[in-house]
Amino acid sequence: MHPSSEVYHEDASDPVGEADPEWVNPTDRAIRGCDDQGCGHFGAPRGIRTHRGADYTADSGQNVVAAARGTVTRIGYPYADDLSYRYVEIQGANGYTVRELYVSPAEGIAVGSQVSAGQAIGTAQNLTTRYTGITNHVHVEIRRNGNYINPAMLIPNP
Repeated sequence: MHPSSEVYHEDASDPVGEADPEWVNPTDRAIRGCDDQGCGHFGAPRGIRTHRGADYTADSGQNVVAAARGTVTRIGYPYADDLSYRYVEIQGANGYTVRELYVSPAEGIAVGSQVSAGQAIGTAQNLTTRYTGITNHVHVEIRRNGNYINPAMLIPNP
């Protein structure tokens, strides 16, 4: 784990001239443990599938920041049956894509917005109305060239 007071930066050697992104914790909180809805770590069992991200605990309404700098490429809805929940997707350097779910986008955050690591992108949503017994959190998925990566390997956990 990386100290929470530091921003983690992967190896800066890059054949295409773009450095890997710096990583920050989007809620400045720890990864959710286990609760009535399951466990919040990468790879946790979810019935016939596995958890492809990490859940960083958050209070409903608290500011959520970009885990890496880049361009907002999508603001969407993770559930077709419930349009009250949102996510923000950021395309970073070197094939990294970060998706932060259960985030109400901040005013001025739109597709095409340039964001810095640590910049506020929205507020954490209340998950307790959809999932009884869940710990409020922001779900973070990181992909590099389409492959899921454990966010805990890159994002500092306080």
